[in-house]
Amino acid sequence: MDDPLLWGFKGFPSLDANLARWVLAAEDICFKNSVLTYFFRLGKCIPITRGAGIYQEYMNEALQCLNNGAWLHTFPEGKVSQEDAPIRRLKWGTASLIVRAHVTPIVLPMVHSGFE
Repeated sequence: MDDPLLWGFKGFPSLDANLARWVLAAEDICFKNSVLTYFFRLGKCIPITRGAGIYQEYMNEALQCLNNGAWLHTFPEGKVSQEDAPIRRLKWGTASLIVRAHVTPIVLPMVHSGFE
């Protein structure tokens, strides 16, 4: 529920799509069929195939968002963690986007537990 409800909009609540963030979302969860694909793409979600590496097709779309100055929300640990445990090791996809962006983006790390 954190995307789009918790972090979905700058100045939440707002219905202005220009203020909405882009987010990398797991293809195997959010893009299972055409209805879900339409819904999540409308919500500015970019499908990412877990384990396909940093040079997959949609990473270029995410990089373009950063190059255009957009807000991009990622889960650098590579999954949504719901257990009460320390954060997993971070994957290098988020770091690769930061390094490859034309202008270094502002990075704001966040960790939350449930809605806390």
